[in-house]
Amino acid sequence: MGMWCPSCLGKLIENSAEKRYECSNGHRFDIAKQGYVNLLMSNQKGSKEPGDGIEMIKARNSFLSKDLYFEVAEKTNEVIEECVVEPNANGVTSILDIGCGEGYYLDKLIRHFETKNITGEYYGMDISKHAVKIASKKNHAATWLVGNNFFIPFENESLNILLSVFSPIKMEECERVLKDQGYFVRLLPNPDHLIELREIIYAQIDDKEKPSYEIEGEKLKLDKEENINYQISLDQEGIQELLLMTPHYWKTSKVTQARLAEYESLDVTVAMKILVFKKNC
Repeated sequence: MGMWCPSCLGKLIENSAEKRYECSNGHRFDIAKQGYVNLLMSNQKGSKEPGDGIEMIKARNSFLSKDLYFEVAEKTNEVIEECVVEPNANGVTSILDIGCGEGYYLDKLIRHFETKNITGEYYGMDISKHAVKIASKKNHAATWLVGNNFFIPFENESLNILLSVFSPIKMEECERVLKDQGYFVRLLPNPDHLIELREIIYAQIDDKEKPSYEIEGEKLKLDKEENINYQISLDQEGIQELLLMTPHYWKTSKVTQARLAEYESLDVTVAMKILVFKKNC
């Protein structure tokens, strides 16, 4: 399993009869009726309701359900499959999606692997309980967790692959939980991502990429990079959902929001990169 108690760092064991996880020191974490378990300690929250707000989560869930980012998920699945097939041809691969949100990408990955007869142990974790509740309904093949990316509740060197889609990470934690020769697959925006929407919102666009995007760890080194670039056509509903699901919403004035409401359609560029880091001890 590889999960550990966030209170004492002891190994967590599932007690299916009692519908909870527990460690040898007596710490217990109930499995919610939706099927997820909350491993987020109060000192790891940072706020009363950490993570994305419910409106942002609902907008993103609705937007992603239309499969406008299907090409992103498909390419991500192919990249992860390449990480799996060679070193783990006949074994079980453990995969954690940190910052999994509503579970769109992990659900797509599980379904992709099922068609390839690849066996895996799948985990999805997000700091937002609202997001994990939605994710837990998408695919029962995964174990869904509420947790903090900066305090990943897994034992040292217990995972084969980490996935992060636009989520904040702590490279030292990623290195800690990955096995030797494991992979960290990270998706980040390229400068042209959603450029058409951003040109409407901002008077001036700063295209400088943050250098931290490609900072390697002590043991995690950049192995390869893939780029994704295509356009999607949005109706008014899609425009509003896209705006609400991104941080750009909080920087958008009421005047600009009104102007966006006048668009019946908008073609938008999807431009992302997939960075694959490999761990070498």
